[in-house]
Amino acid sequence: MGEKGKEITGELAQKVRETLQAMFVHEWLEIYFFLTSSWRMTGISGRRVAEIFKKEGMEELRSLEKIARRILELGGDLPRDFSEIASIAGRHYPQ
Repeated sequence: MGEKGKEITGELAQKVRETLQAMFVHEWLEIYFFLTSSWRMTGISGRRVAEIFKKEGMEELRSLEKIARRILELGGDLPRDFSEIASIAGRHYPQ
């Protein structure tokens, strides 16, 4: 492959990794929401709703694992702490 081809491929690979990292963070935040919400459910339907949230969280975890494997296959890296997750998500949380 010529230099221009390598340049285009490199730019595309970087964009794919960035997109996958954004997807990873989105899935991670969904898992966090579903699981922490399932722990907080109370009331008449609390247990039923908690089970639904827990099931959804586990489904999202399977998606997260697939995305993580693909990021690593493409030579990318996974977020290492919550501040990095927040940064990729475009959120600013207190330290």
